[in-house]
Amino acid sequence: MDFQGETSVLLPFHTLDCRTGCGDPPWFEIHTIAWDQESSTVGFTIIYLLSSGVEAGNGLLETLGTPLVIDFPNSVWTLDR
Repeated sequence: MDFQGETSVLLPFHTLDCRTGCGDPPWFEIHTIAWDQESSTVGFTIIYLLSSGVEAGNGLLETLGTPLVIDFPNSVWTLDR
């Protein structure tokens, strides 16, 4: 995934299914470790899969020093189990 021009590897470790019973609009979360191999930085971010697209949030990459929120409004996703 591209985080503000830097390519990071996302390592998912937990999911949360909020497509029913959590709120409106529904969503699905993928909790990940974001690892930038080039700069040797690591951080935590949650990928939110929304009906309107994809958003990365609640993350903190060491080099940025501030919470990371990136919106991918034209993204399309599917969930296969």
